[in-house]
Amino acid sequence: MVEILVPITLFAIPVLIVWIIYIYDSKQGQRLHEERMLAIEKGMEPPEWPEKKKVKLPAYIGFRNAGLIITLCGVGAFIGTFANAGIEAALGTSIFVLLGIAFLAISYFLMKEKDKNKEI
Repeated sequence: MVEILVPITLFAIPVLIVWIIYIYDSKQGQRLHEERMLAIEKGMEPPEWPEKKKVKLPAYIGFRNAGLIITLCGVGAFIGTFANAGIEAALGTSIFVLLGIAFLAISYFLMKEKDKNKEI
């Protein structure tokens, strides 16, 4: 039973999340369209389409988020593998922990560089 549940969960959950986001955006667009059509039918000026604001975040925030996610996934994989197969098998999953720490280090150095440039 577990052999079937894990792959289904691994593939179904991301698809479900993307589907929910798509449905939400679609419903919001449909509501705006109906509002515009109602205004046109009443002879009013239709409201403007809201512009999507694109906020450019500093690069270190993306590296920090990726580093945290990869590190925590690596720690979880290490603990799970250690509990099931022992330390020898678990050492292979430490690559994810180290990769996450590398992303966190990159984030730290980018943040310091940005602060240094801001002072100048």
